[in-house]
Amino acid sequence: MLVTYNHGRKTIKNAYGKVSNARAHPELCIRNLIIGILIRFIQGFNNTYYCGSYTTPGNGHDLSLLSGFAVARAIGAEYPFIPEDREAKRDFEKLCRLMGIV
Repeated sequence: MLVTYNHGRKTIKNAYGKVSNARAHPELCIRNLIIGILIRFIQGFNNTYYCGSYTTPGNGHDLSLLSGFAVARAIGAEYPFIPEDREAKRDFEKLCRLMGIV
């Protein structure tokens, strides 16, 4: 599969379809910031956890990945990094608290 973001340039002949990822990144607006803040209050409710761009401050790929690790730990996985790296562990714990995963 070929996915291109150069939609203003040449079109691909015999394209099978189009992929839309318009909702892949939350728009930075007040509504979505409030959603991101409120998600922490429902984490774990009915054994349901949320991860991804809406659950992390700053909407970055690295934080979205880490949010998945945080949810994995919440449901039983071990801490995914070297435990001796205190700064990394501290940052990870901070992200967990921001996400409402304690």
